[in-house]
Amino acid sequence: MDFILSIATLQILAASKLILFASFVVFLFLLARYNRPWAYVVLITISVSATYYVLSAPLQTFFWGGRGDETFVAAYLSRVLNGEFLSDFYYFGLPPFYPPLYFWITGFVSKPFVASAIGAGKIGVLITLLAWWVVPYFLQRLFYCKWFLRQETEKTVISSQWFWFLVPTFLFVLLDFDSIILKPYETLPALLCVLFIGVFASMLGWSKWEARHYLTIGFFGGALFLSYYFWWFILIPVMFALAVLSKDKWTNILRVVGVGAVMFVVASPYLIPLLGSFAGGIENWQAIFFIPSDFWSFAPWGVSSLRGLVCLLGLFGLIRYRKNPFIRANLLVLGMAYAYQGVSMILFLLGGKPIQAAKPFLFLGTATLCVGAAAAIISIFKFLSRRLDTQSVKSVALVMVIVFVSLMPQIRFLDDPKVLQQIESDLLETGDVYLAENIQNTVPDWNERAWLSSGTAGLNAYLPIHYFLAHNPHFSHQAAKFSERFDRVVKLANAGSSERFVAIADEQPRIDALLFFKDPGAQTYPLFFWEDNYPNGGKEIRIEIDPDWVSEKFWDMRHEDDDWVVYTRKE
Repeated sequence: MDFILSIATLQILAASKLILFASFVVFLFLLARYNRPWAYVVLITISVSATYYVLSAPLQTFFWGGRGDETFVAAYLSRVLNGEFLSDFYYFGLPPFYPPLYFWITGFVSKPFVASAIGAGKIGVLITLLAWWVVPYFLQRLFYCKWFLRQETEKTVISSQWFWFLVPTFLFVLLDFDSIILKPYETLPALLCVLFIGVFASMLGWSKWEARHYLTIGFFGGALFLSYYFWWFILIPVMFALAVLSKDKWTNILRVVGVGAVMFVVASPYLIPLLGSFAGGIENWQAIFFIPSDFWSFAPWGVSSLRGLVCLLGLFGLIRYRKNPFIRANLLVLGMAYAYQGVSMILFLLGGKPIQAAKPFLFLGTATLCVGAAAAIISIFKFLSRRLDTQSVKSVALVMVIVFVSLMPQIRFLDDPKVLQQIESDLLETGDVYLAENIQNTVPDWNERAWLSSGTAGLNAYLPIHYFLAHNPHFSHQAAKFSERFDRVVKLANAGSSERFVAIADEQPRIDALLFFKDPGAQTYPLFFWEDNYPNGGKEIRIEIDPDWVSEKFWDMRHEDDDWVVYTRKE
């Protein structure tokens, strides 16, 4: 390590190691005296949550700064903190286009405690980590203790409480820790979706469903849809496939339809306004974003590592125990992910554009492997318990934990020099804080205006302004029609006069506030946007605005400093 660490970073490192050590001591006590699944659920939840708190508390930004999805997460949370639960995070008059449940819950819980989206984001990750093991354990108690044990005469690996502990544990150590803390709205739903589809598949074998079964399964399915709808492009075909392949095909198809109807009702506060906003046409930039790695093969079991070994065990478990409906459903999910990528490849060869071909794999595909790995481990320990004494079985478990502890974030994540360097960067407050304060002080009605901005996406972590045009088309509402608004910005850049500039700005939807970065080298106001560079991701594009066209006859200068200038339209 050839860089200097601050006291704050060293404190994070030291505290996280002590948390891990204390957790291991408690684990030894539990293994010796109180070997119950719920105790381990509490232990690992406290350990991981405390580690994240120690890591995040002193940071002034989201981890890895604000260069990617963190920008839209900050904008969304900031909008909810401002009390606008049913508004798009960038545009006036449009409902949310991104699944809102994570942001609704996080914003609602955070509002009494924090003022910015940075603080809310930290609380949202803590909620995710608290739910990571507790919710699966609750589902096990609900479904298997209350429902399934009354329906089934023979217990399986799925009915074991250890199974419901191991699935989230395996997924936690297989995914990179920063993936979980940066995309909690994707990772936690992926975990819960593989459990949901397993429970649903098991219930299809029942002779009778009551109304409460439809309502409960439909409610959970609707909540998962509200959390992250993309997984349902895989799950819905699997649900119908499970019904068609079952013994009582038509009854189960009707069950799928019934559950779907309840899901739609649960998701309707989000879906109905969104679908209504599409009446005037849409541009779905999110779907057609493509990078060459979308065609890479998902085969984590081929990697020579401890995580690769877990994935190999998961693949074995999915195939070996496929007769179990729960396991078979997850094997189908993994197979459907490959089918989805295959269809995308065919579409590409026929001249079309793939729709996020590899998206199902990293989180959802890995989660299915964790189901197989958990089933395999449960079976292995059942086999060992019949041939070894209790102390020998506990010794095997202890060795496994010692091996797997190296995958915990206190070691694998925080021992990475790149991570420590990023912590150093994230300890510093950004200039967006001061820009937000200046806009609030000089433009009291900032929330009632549509802003044309140079592209300071990080501002929305502190001040949820409404943009005329998002800086990235993939964060732009489909109904906003990014390309049409972008054409207007190009016209502004080529206006040729202040009169023509303001005439274009006054077109509907109107631009009545300007937030421009000052570029002394070019003597212009540059606007930065991201545009697709199919089929190789995207690239930045720069548009120049002549300062002479922003005339004091039509615009009031509200604020100016070394970097930024703020104008509002004169009435």
